[in-house]
Amino acid sequence: MTFPHSCTIQRKVKSGSTYLYSDLYTGIPCFLQPLDEQMSQIVGMTFGKSSRCYVGYETDVLESDRLVVDGITYGVKGFSAHNYGSLKHKRVLLEQI
Repeated sequence: MTFPHSCTIQRKVKSGSTYLYSDLYTGIPCFLQPLDEQMSQIVGMTFGKSSRCYVGYETDVLESDRLVVDGITYGVKGFSAHNYGSLKHKRVLLEQI
């Protein structure tokens, strides 16, 4: 699987008494693909604002993270790891913030 895009993973960090998102990793290879209307409805997300993103199997991503791809910020709604030998990857569901 090739990853033609790159993303920045942001994670919440405590700053004083508040929490802010801060860049954790930058330049992570990925492949962003918009969800079609039917898939958006199945997973309960908004059509036109929902995507799936494929990243490397070892990529550190959590459901509370944000991903920035091409200047657009997405919230992570869930992810699953797929170990298919040479095609190991994580599939991340995203919704534009």
